[in-house]
Amino acid sequence: MNYGLNLSSPAPVLSVGIIDKNTLDAKGAITPESKILVGVRCALTNLTHPDVVSIPTQRIPEKLLDDYYEQEEEAGLKEITLPVRTSEIYKIRPGIDYLITDESSSHEPLKYAIELILSKKLLLGKAIEEKEIGFTAKPTIAIAGAVLYEKTSDAMPGAEVEIKGENFFKEYLTMYNVMVKISNIECIPADTPSYSNLRWAKIKNYMKMVETKNPKVLYSLFRNRSIRFCVHGLCLASAYLYLKKVL
Repeated sequence: MNYGLNLSSPAPVLSVGIIDKNTLDAKGAITPESKILVGVRCALTNLTHPDVVSIPTQRIPEKLLDDYYEQEEEAGLKEITLPVRTSEIYKIRPGIDYLITDESSSHEPLKYAIELILSKKLLLGKAIEEKEIGFTAKPTIAIAGAVLYEKTSDAMPGAEVEIKGENFFKEYLTMYNVMVKISNIECIPADTPSYSNLRWAKIKNYMKMVETKNPKVLYSLFRNRSIRFCVHGLCLASAYLYLKKVL
């Protein structure tokens, strides 16, 4: 099946906001001083968004995580103002009140998805298998929308469109965001084939970067490497919307 060509068959994608458990407050809550993991997408392994700041994402099977999110559109969506300039957002579905941990059943789809992204994108398979890290995870927001990609190869997802004389690829997505609070962050490498310069940013700085659409806010973390903000990215938007609610 060709996903992402229209809203009736959006490509399902998981985005994971990874929070350093040691930076939570005394009650285990996220604060502006808490830290979230960000990285720069490697150009060789990320055709759609090369060399942009991101949180970890992974394409997943259709409906794998649907049951963890409310099926109705969130009330008041039309009043929500997004500082993130995504191409289109059609609906926002809140996550259900549900929590899993690294001790939850391996038959749990959400646990499966989280361990997949931690293993594949952050190379934590060995640490998970040997129980060197622990985590708690909560489904937060699912966004149905569309994004635009610059053409970087002949194998781009979505359909080619022309906007103001320029050609892009437009893909419809459902972005499922999960917030993962993780312990023993020393296991996380500084670079992987998916992300270079994995760094811990204070959430207040992450929020400022999204709100201003300015990656310079995090330049010091990336040693002034030339990076550009993914202005059409739903992964950053999904984490931002949840954090805006809880801060």
